Formats: sequence, structure tokens, C-alpha cells
Amino acid sequence: MKIAPFWVSSALLVPRALAVLTESKATSATLTASTAAAPSCTSSLTISLCSYPEPGPDFAVAIDSRASCWDYCKAHPPCNFVIFSAGKPNTGTGTCWLYLGETFDASKGSSNSANPSLSVYSQPVCAGGSASTIAGACACQPLAH
Repeated sequence: MKIAPFWVSSALLVPRALAVLTESKATSATLTASTAAAPSCTSSLTISLCSYPEPGPDFAVAIDSRASCWDYCKAHPPCNFVIFSAGKPNTGTGTCWLYLGETFDASKGSSNSANPSLSVYSQPVCAGGSASTIAGACACQPLAH
């Protein structure tokens, strides 16, 4: 009877472990996502920053990966860019900052540090269609305070 919860928890951890392994690819200059409407979408890394004005609390969302940041953005338009604030490097988690209806302004940020932790990504460009929500992705809502 005690074995079933172990297997269930193992089954839940395997996808996370695989996500961590594939996340290392997302730390390059582009993010790639596959969807039914758009077989290949990429979002270019615009710049890495040390600081940028934080969005309000309703638009800073804990997220499991850089790629998930765009999924969240697509679910909450209009969104022209996102900033991924790295959390724990070994897990790939962090915070997704949304700036609805705004255009990225590099003059508001600073890159004067040895280890920039903010990654600014442009809106995805998709081959064969437009960016769409990945099937099976969870829709998240802004945090209410």
C-alpha cells in the first residue's frame, strides 16, 4: 500500500527532471517552442541586465522555465517582451516579469555587473504561423494581494 505513493511521486518528478535537462538549452540566445499552429517558434534574447524596473506584483509570476514565461505572456496579452529573472540556476526556475502594452526601453535598465540575472526576450517569431499556447500548458492568473 505504501508503494503506490512512491511510484506516483516518482512519475511526477521525472518530467521535472527532464525539463531541467532540456532547460540548459534554453539558456542560449533563443527560446524554441513547438505548437500545433506553429511548428517552430523562437524568441531572441534581446539583452541581459542586472536591473530593470520591476512590474507591479500582479505581473511578476513565479515560473518553472524561461520558455514558460512566453506561454504566460501569450495568455495575458498585449505582451511585446518578457523579462526572466533567474532564480535557482540548477533548476531553471525564476520569475517572469510582464509589461503589458509596453515596449522594452533599454535606457531603464543597467548591465553594469559581472553576473546579470535578468534576461530580456523579444516576442516569438514562428515559422508556419503565429505563437500560440502549447497544448496542455496550465493557464495561470496574476497573484492577488
